[in-house]
Amino acid sequence: MKRINSKDVAKEAGVSQSTVSMILNNKKGANFKKETIEKVMNAVEKLNYKPNILARNMKMNLANSIGIVISKYIDSFLIPNILEGIRKICIKNQNSITICNWEYKQQTPDYIEYYQQKRIDGLIYVATIDENIKQISNELNALKIPFVTIIAGYDIPQITTITYNLYKGAFESTKHLIEKKYKNILYISPENLNYGEMDRIKGYKEVISNFKLKENIIYIKDYKNANIEIEKYLKQNKNIDSVIASHTYLAYNAMKSAVKLNKKIPKDFGIISCDHNSYAPYTQIPLSTADIPLIEMGEKSAEILFKKIKKEKHIKKFQCEPKLTIRESSSRE
Repeated sequence: MKRINSKDVAKEAGVSQSTVSMILNNKKGANFKKETIEKVMNAVEKLNYKPNILARNMKMNLANSIGIVISKYIDSFLIPNILEGIRKICIKNQNSITICNWEYKQQTPDYIEYYQQKRIDGLIYVATIDENIKQISNELNALKIPFVTIIAGYDIPQITTITYNLYKGAFESTKHLIEKKYKNILYISPENLNYGEMDRIKGYKEVISNFKLKENIIYIKDYKNANIEIEKYLKQNKNIDSVIASHTYLAYNAMKSAVKLNKKIPKDFGIISCDHNSYAPYTQIPLSTADIPLIEMGEKSAEILFKKIKKEKHIKKFQCEPKLTIRESSSRE
């Protein structure tokens, strides 16, 4: 059976072979009418044309793969959905994924060696907000390696970062509790504040101010024994009728303390977390959460990385929007 090539596609579409090549390769600067593009794509589909990706990439000096580095500090529940988002865009761009090691086992980390060996065309680096990635980003920039970070690095001007709107997560969580007629809302935060935690507190404070309610904030000093500090605060402030926790771990501890103090959830006491994890729907009282749009973050990071690899214009900082999932812990009528 004859192998279909670009010449056959050109003949079927009634255009030149170079036109087919420029359209299928997204040639920079090429500008074709919508009708011409549709003719070419219809011909590709009709003839079931499969471009020789390997030959094309050798000609363009591309590896046809992007590297992924995931910090050891990232919660394991985040990883599958982020990778799923990245995978979707890689399939569209006919690229594969190469998982790289984050550790410096040698003088040069493997993701730098992979790029220098033409085994990857760029890199997506997934790390927590708290991590200092300035050294890594400086190295990647110095070597002119196209890269995008997920979550970490939003406060570093010179790098491209995909994160989620932490301010809005706290804003919408606070608004939700007020809509459910809770009036004395406690915000629980770690004592060590990064820019993300400060954004969340701003969101909480703005809604509280808009509704002319009293601010109640507790900064947890001993994270491992957060329930002790939360229980103590609730005993001293008996009017508190609801909690917004910056993290699910703090929300679980608030729930534990509330149950211990015989507060009925959600009738007398509401709880919501500004982020989520896999366990939120399965706690004794299912936890309301502001869900992190992980798949979207993965998709956006890959889309922007491919633009960087092609040296196209791209957004440098992008925030995905969280979405509330209301469960029993805050769903009183």
